[in-house]
Amino acid sequence: MRRVYLAGPEVFLADAAAIGDAKRAVCAAHGLDAAFPLDAEGDVEALLAAGRPQEAGLAVFAGCVELMASCDAVIANLTPWRGVSADVGTAVEVGWFLGRGLPVFAYTNESASLLDRVPDDGHRVEPFGFADNAMLEGAVRAVGGVERCAVAPERRWHDLTAFERCVERLAVLSDADGAGRSHG
Repeated sequence: MRRVYLAGPEVFLADAAAIGDAKRAVCAAHGLDAAFPLDAEGDVEALLAAGRPQEAGLAVFAGCVELMASCDAVIANLTPWRGVSADVGTAVEVGWFLGRGLPVFAYTNESASLLDRVPDDGHRVEPFGFADNAMLEGAVRAVGGVERCAVAPERRWHDLTAFERCVERLAVLSDADGAGRSHG
């Protein structure tokens, strides 16, 4: 069974665990084992309570890297987070998987291109029609692809339509290459 890392800014939402559970269920229905970043939290709360926030942050990083190392692919949520572009942590995770030559799939619940989302500030904006920066979209297109879906703003973080398309594509890839391996 292929193990997939579910990258995205949902971990910052109040209902992050429920979103992770819903995504795991979609993956399981397609024969995939899913790892959600909250699985790597460890002793973060204890470190924060002890007044050691930087150690807590580094523990999150180390836990996520360890969790990613147990996975064979990533599905990343590139829906703009706190601005016009994808979450920077998610972008790092995409790069981590790309650097290892592993499948990278991504989706966004924003159908407008980066060019259409960036306000005119007098600076050049990439005119490629991509969902995000060319380096990020290029990383995803190299081994997977980006699914775009127009979603009502109130459903932005809970609509799994584009996510499900990524899961289906990864499941087909898994069947095609016989990837029954797991790092776990």
